Amino acid sequence: MQYDKACSVLGVAPGTSEEDIRKAFRKKAAEAHPDKNKDDPKAEDKFKEINAAYQILTGTQQPSREPYEATSSSPFYRNPFEGFSINFGDFASQFNDFFGPGGVRQQPQKKRVPEVRLSLQLTFLETVLGGEREIEFNRSVSCAACGGDGKKRSTVQKCTKCDGKGIINNVVNHFNVTQVTQVSCVACGGRGVIGNDCDVCSGKGHQQEPRKVKLKIPPIGARKGIQLVLRGEGNIRPDGAADSALVELIPNLQSENMTITNNNILLRQPIPLYVLLFGGSIKVPVISKTEQKEYELNIPANAKLGDVMVVKGFGIASDKNLRPNPGDLLVQLDIDYPKHLSPELEKELRKSYE
Repeated sequence: MQYDKACSVLGVAPGTSEEDIRKAFRKKAAEAHPDKNKDDPKAEDKFKEINAAYQILTGTQQPSREPYEATSSSPFYRNPFEGFSINFGDFASQFNDFFGPGGVRQQPQKKRVPEVRLSLQLTFLETVLGGEREIEFNRSVSCAACGGDGKKRSTVQKCTKCDGKGIINNVVNHFNVTQVTQVSCVACGGRGVIGNDCDVCSGKGHQQEPRKVKLKIPPIGARKGIQLVLRGEGNIRPDGAADSALVELIPNLQSENMTITNNNILLRQPIPLYVLLFGGSIKVPVISKTEQKEYELNIPANAKLGDVMVVKGFGIASDKNLRPNPGDLLVQLDIDYPKHLSPELEKELRKSYE
């Protein structure tokens, strides 16, 4: 097909922009689609001609329009597509498969099984060190009594509205374009069969099955949104395959006197006034992978209220997927005031500030 012929087929002038060519093509293709002109024996040939014209006007090998707007009768005309051909034999069927009748892509609905999503509140020690815990939950499995149809087997019949397919075509006309989408059949609820509800599952097609799974909990520290994926422990799909279950871990960031900050543990530690003034050693609780124990911490003389002493390696435990090294224990000094102060000691203390 020559350039001027392609312009005539789509009803555009030489030099028309590609966007306007595309608009003209859509309009012509919708008008000439064979499904809308079943009584016209030449409809398919005309549809192919429209597609061929569109390919020529927008193809990568289209002729340049800058030097001249030549026609086949011009002495300067040379066919730029000589030796170049396009096979449009099955283009109409591909057009229908991709866009659907009328030029709009079909969107068949897919039945999805909801995921099993769980949340697990961790203890403070689990948050710091990780651990193992067994959890219990329910998942959905196909009803054995009805085979997942939700209908009593003795009453099952094929749905006549969708012919047992479970889906029907929904046709909507927008101007000159017909939009065809596939939706779940309302008569059978997408199952393809009708009948009395199953007595076991009350027509749902599935039942709840209890599960017990042992979890290996990583030391997540202050990180939120960490999920464990339990493959094969989720709901059973209609095809018999098992989905995964997701368990979101919720950290516990606070104990009686400890707070998790990032990968570290902040400990507010009261110490005697005399240790704060003159220095000394105190024992502070630390958490290790084997047990909770005490660590002897040296306090320098004249330490100030609020000073932070660092104990390396006693924070959030290391984990190959979350952090290569453990965090630290941050000991913030607080004052443990004496419960009884004698008059003599009070006098000497006041005197020291003079």
